[in-house]
Amino acid sequence: MKRSIQVIRLTLVMLSFGALAKTEAPAVDPHAGAKTFFEQYASLVKAYDPAVGDRYADQAVMRNKHTYPHGNLRALELPAMKCKSLMRASMPAAKAIGDHSTYSDVRFARERDNVRVAATRYAVGKKYSSPMSLLVARENGGPWLIIEELSESQP
Repeated sequence: MKRSIQVIRLTLVMLSFGALAKTEAPAVDPHAGAKTFFEQYASLVKAYDPAVGDRYADQAVMRNKHTYPHGNLRALELPAMKCKSLMRASMPAAKAIGDHSTYSDVRFARERDNVRVAATRYAVGKKYSSPMSLLVARENGGPWLIIEELSESQP
């Protein structure tokens, strides 16, 4: 009888460990890091902080479709280093005229090991909205960086 009680106890302990092992860990948002990164990016833009340029990888691809009032389109692709330099240099002028961007309808989607951030960007100074998309990535556990920016603009 004593042996039976020990077997029952052992069985109950083993079952409880089995139940614990099968308990699912709380769901982790796979986009959490990218969401935090984008929130910080948007704050830097709104604050006219030149450090926004540091959010771009040195080899980032930056493409913009510029639409003119008469309807003509001009596709631009700038090297990341040049664009980062232009961002830093233009912040004081943008601040002086109150020109910054706000973001709405922000969406996050996995692309392999990266996250695509798609949003509607509103240019406050020029008063227009346009689509934009950032592909953000972390390499070797390092910081999140923008590796691709696709945007549209108007004069």
